[in-house]
Amino acid sequence: MSLSARVAASNESDTLLAWRDVQAQLADHPAKALIVFCSADHNLPTLGNALAQSANCPVLACTSAETTPVLRVMSLADADLNLHLFAFPAVSTGQVNAEAIIEAIADAAQTSPLGHQTLGLLLVDGLSHAEEWLAHALYTRLPNVAFLGGSAGDSFRFERTWVYWDGVFRSDVAVFGLFDLGTPFHLFQSELCADAGEPLVITLADVQRRAVLQINGLPAAEVYAAALGLREDQLSPAIWRKHPLMLKVGADQVARAISHVASDGALVCLSAVDTGLIATVGTASNTHAELVEQYSRARQAMGKVAGLLLIDCALNDHPDSLDTTDPNVPTLVLRSYGEQFNGQHLNASVAGLALGAGK
Repeated sequence: MSLSARVAASNESDTLLAWRDVQAQLADHPAKALIVFCSADHNLPTLGNALAQSANCPVLACTSAETTPVLRVMSLADADLNLHLFAFPAVSTGQVNAEAIIEAIADAAQTSPLGHQTLGLLLVDGLSHAEEWLAHALYTRLPNVAFLGGSAGDSFRFERTWVYWDGVFRSDVAVFGLFDLGTPFHLFQSELCADAGEPLVITLADVQRRAVLQINGLPAAEVYAAALGLREDQLSPAIWRKHPLMLKVGADQVARAISHVASDGALVCLSAVDTGLIATVGTASNTHAELVEQYSRARQAMGKVAGLLLIDCALNDHPDSLDTTDPNVPTLVLRSYGEQFNGQHLNASVAGLALGAGK
């Protein structure tokens, strides 16, 4: 048993030409599964139809936060590989039918052949605000299925994101891909921020908007700017990408990336916030070196790596391209609105999957 991975990419702005370009690059690779990430600027009905008509295997796909019309595809080939897909519809309205769907995933995982492992990849509407409950539900109900996930993006417009299901790119949906593998794999995650600054108290939050309205009883943006030695009118995407909020949640310190400052002075985040939480202003660190170190450990544990999947928070500002984590291994990167790892929805991190080549 051996796994082969190949990555193809196209910068063609014409969606059909981009797909044909990718097809040509993968023509001699007998895919058993495809993972597809594309800019939301592509013609999604055209791409959805092309995938439905010409991809002769299961497809996991979503839109990314890429700001250029790029199309990236990872093809996985292995006679013993199987990919089963499960959709969660209307995820923004709550846990409708989620229990039955997770039960179906659990049943499918139990049918895995002797000696095989199961692996999950979750792709979810990045503006549904469903990631927290969905990641937690999957993690608690599927204890024997390791998984990671990513939140779809829309080129920083924060208007609408899409996940591919049943031949169509759709909003308000999540898709869980259950891989049945006869080869090893290793999941890892790299934190991107260091805690810094004086403790602050979130005195008013809008949970539904994921918005921090007040800190220490004052407008949130004003206090956030002051903590950085700035005026509120000096805040910009470059500032909040480098300085996420760090929240104290139980015994953990978790990052909350800021997507934008609203007209009411609220800090709108990409993950859950709540009134009463203690926060500090974090500082992004150079995590590429840490990521390479974690990947190196995975490679040592598994041996030869066939492919590498990285889910990278779109608000991270890396000095190096993640594509260069291992120049000798096909690497696919999703620029996401959040990462799901160990049952949590995270920001300002990179979640990684190293796929072993096997024998």
